[in-house]
Amino acid sequence: MFVGGVHVFFKVGDLVTVRSDLQGNIHYRMDNSEEYDYVVPEMEEWIGKKAIIVEIDECGEYYITEDNNEERWCWTDEMFEEYINQKNIKE
Repeated sequence: MFVGGVHVFFKVGDLVTVRSDLQGNIHYRMDNSEEYDYVVPEMEEWIGKKAIIVEIDECGEYYITEDNNEERWCWTDEMFEEYINQKNIKE
């Protein structure tokens, strides 16, 4: 699927699980590019929890249901269990 010319792994409405092993100060990349992001302390409360993708930005990074407040965080493919599981199957 493409959003704004960028290939994305997930689509709006997908149910995802935030990885249980997320850590701060580590690059978590997007599947489609060299885009990456870090985990900030406020994101850690979602570790291991399920969420729904509600928006995808122009870089292909995701926003999830739990971020519907004044502070929204960019989530990348590598931050979700489903992406890691799918990549492990293909390798």
